[in-house]
Amino acid sequence: MRVLVTGGTGFIGSHLVESLIERGFHVRCLVRKTSDLKWLRDLPIELAHGDCIDKDSLGGAVKGVDLVFHVAGVTKAIREKTYFEINAFGTENLIHAWLEQNTRLQKFLYLKIVRYQNHKKASYHFVTRAVGTSISLVYCMYKKEL
Repeated sequence: MRVLVTGGTGFIGSHLVESLIERGFHVRCLVRKTSDLKWLRDLPIELAHGDCIDKDSLGGAVKGVDLVFHVAGVTKAIREKTYFEINAFGTENLIHAWLEQNTRLQKFLYLKIVRYQNHKKASYHFVTRAVGTSISLVYCMYKKEL
C-alpha cells in the first residue's frame, strides 16, 4: 500500500514514517525545498516536493497513494492568523488536490497538535473530516482566560 505523509520531517511525523516502513508500506513524504531531512535520511522513502499552502504543488504528491497521513502544520505561532493560513488553508488545499488528482485514495487521516503560546490571545484548532467526497472543515476557537 502506498501512503503519503505530510509533516514527515517533524518529530511525530518522522516516527510515523519509520513505523509505516516497518509495517511494509511504501512511503512518500511531502517536503518543502527548505525542509531539514535529517530524520528521513537513509530511509527507503520517496520525496515529493511541495507545500500545503501552494495547492498547485500538491498534485504529484497525492497521485497514486491509497492513504494520506496529514501531520504537517504549525504547532505554535505568535500570530493567530498563521494557524488559520497554514493549518486550515493548507489542509483544505491538500484535500482539494486529493479530490482532483486521486480517485483511489481510501483514507485521509488528520492529526493536529496545537500549542497555546499566548494566554491572552485566542488560538485555533482545526479538525478535518473526510467521508467520501463530503468534506468539512470545522473551526473551533479556544480562549484561555486569566
